[in-house]
Amino acid sequence: MHGDIPQQAPHFFTQVDMGLFPEADYRSFEEISQLARANGNVHTYDGLREAVRKFAWSVLAARQLNGVNQYFTSHDGGHAEGKVHNDFSAHAEYERNLTEFSSYAKATLDALALFLNAFFQFEEKNQGADFKWVKFRERVASMIPEAAAFFAANAEWLDKDAARTTSAFTTRDEWVHREAPSIVRHFPAQDLGPLPIPRALKLTKEQASRQEELRAVGAFTDYHLSRLHRLLQLCVRTAITTERFKSPDPPIDRMPGPTTFFPVRLTVGMTLKSMAMYVP
Repeated sequence: MHGDIPQQAPHFFTQVDMGLFPEADYRSFEEISQLARANGNVHTYDGLREAVRKFAWSVLAARQLNGVNQYFTSHDGGHAEGKVHNDFSAHAEYERNLTEFSSYAKATLDALALFLNAFFQFEEKNQGADFKWVKFRERVASMIPEAAAFFAANAEWLDKDAARTTSAFTTRDEWVHREAPSIVRHFPAQDLGPLPIPRALKLTKEQASRQEELRAVGAFTDYHLSRLHRLLQLCVRTAITTERFKSPDPPIDRMPGPTTFFPVRLTVGMTLKSMAMYVP
């Protein structure tokens, strides 16, 4: 889009690449931002803004993982000639990206929990505002009826004691605080790809060779991202409903497409007459 600089951004989720989100998500970001401004509640959504940012980082980390996975797959043709392609730097980057992904996923959960704690004025202290606690989830479900079914369906994902990569909590804690992920290169790649993710955080030698104890990286990232996304949507919808109750009919200014805003500082003296903005 080329034209005048908007007088005010259509949403307050700045420093987030809106191209990472579906159109429906972007429209909900516009709506909650403008409703909060109309009601004088912008400060209430600092935690939600941080959660959206961390979720976007999770998506970017997942893209990196899948990119390394595709890189290794692209070299699998050499096995017919007895050649094994390996790239130790890329393999190390893959394991680092796994840790990064799990950290951002957990950070998204943390930010959403803190947002809801403040939004509903639960006043949970001493790390009590955390989805790993059943009590906190019950308090959230009492305010958001849809959340009860979500929590029940995703008990394994929210299990703070599960020794498996299906838990957002133990996966991050294990890979950050205890042992880094150890991923075995499969050459040539089979159905699960060249760098499959163990289901158990600590595999025995017998488990390591069994296909049912592994899963493809795309399935692993989709598993976590889809749940984070649904929880994020629950929070945004709840916020919109709350703000609409206060101000039912304020008009929402819509951009032609998702628009991203990052800060810009001019480092030379000039008169800014226009700015080009790209809208996908």
